[in-house]
Amino acid sequence: MEITETVEVTPVSSGQPTTRRSVLPATSNKRKRELRGTSEASDDATEAPQRPAPSVPKDKVLAVRNFSRLAMPMIENILSHKHASLFSNPVRDRDAHGYSDMIRRPQDMKSIKAAITAGGRAVNAAATAADESLAGGGGGGPRDASSVLLLPAAEELVPPRGIVNSAQLEREVMRMFANAVMFNAGEDDVVHDAREMYESAAVSIANFRSAERTAAAEAERRRLESSDADEHGEDDGASATGTAERSSKRRAMA
Repeated sequence: MEITETVEVTPVSSGQPTTRRSVLPATSNKRKRELRGTSEASDDATEAPQRPAPSVPKDKVLAVRNFSRLAMPMIENILSHKHASLFSNPVRDRDAHGYSDMIRRPQDMKSIKAAITAGGRAVNAAATAADESLAGGGGGGPRDASSVLLLPAAEELVPPRGIVNSAQLEREVMRMFANAVMFNAGEDDVVHDAREMYESAAVSIANFRSAERTAAAEAERRRLESSDADEHGEDDGASATGTAERSSKRRAMA
């Protein structure tokens, strides 16, 4: 994915500091409405991939049980970037005039971390309830800790309040960088820094998702092997029982 500038505004003078929170030159009401419209269009485009895959009902969310613990090392890696201070906290209107008018869904690393933590609590609560239901219904003990749960969609399981899987995390991180480029269009230093950090974060997220897919495939392979072993065990047991019954009948007839 490449971040591109979707809005053009008048560049600030060379003598003015170029930071993410710098005040942009005044724009007309018409121009502000155009920027707002562009922000909403861009936001809709960012939200499009959030639609569930065909195999997942629209009223459900795929949640990784231990996603919070798994994702935090990657988040810390992203925060270690030299430009991370630009994205560490929410942007306030008093620091960046007109920010909330232009950016419909702001995002920052502090909010992303909080959403991951909140999502983890919600998933743990749902997982505990599911485990108790399985145990009470004779379905065995708790499921594997790396399992993926299909949960009813709720505010605490979807951004901005909750982040419970790597697809949600990737979208929110990309949204954060896209917002920065959009709001700071014309400020070459800020846009350059945002793109540089984006490229680093994209690599970290891609590696994380690749490892996640590999682990999921391995877990599925082990599950299938275990299922096959159980089926063969049942067949062997049935065969042994049949042989014993036939031997008993022959002894009785003799």
